[in-house]
Amino acid sequence: MASAVQDIGSLVTSIAVETDQFMTDIRDRVAMISQNSANMVREITKEKREKAKVMAELAVAKETARHLEAENAQLRKRLDIATTGGSANADNINEIVDPIERKLALLEDVIKAVNKQRVLFASRVAGNLPVPKHTLDALSSNATFG
Repeated sequence: MASAVQDIGSLVTSIAVETDQFMTDIRDRVAMISQNSANMVREITKEKREKAKVMAELAVAKETARHLEAENAQLRKRLDIATTGGSANADNINEIVDPIERKLALLEDVIKAVNKQRVLFASRVAGNLPVPKHTLDALSSNATFG
């Protein structure tokens, strides 16, 4: 009978040790999951901020494009008037063409910057490694908003 009590005592002790180990494993896993969740929340928050920044830059680029299109229309009217006046208005034509070229260069830079941000953001969202600089430059030089 004493042997049976000892066996039961050993069994209870063994179960208690295994239960403690099991609970420790569960606590470790819960802590790891909590840490992973916190990291995911930080990443999601970061991605949302970056998306908002890209969207703001895109809105600025679109507004800049609209503004430049309106100015371009006015400059085209002035150019049409200047070209109908003959060679006496050649200086006026250059005064019109130079600002158009500067504004087109500015718009091209804005489009490149926005496309670069879009590529970086899409790469991060997809979980890819950072895009190599030469690839990023090649992709950002493609002036499309599609």
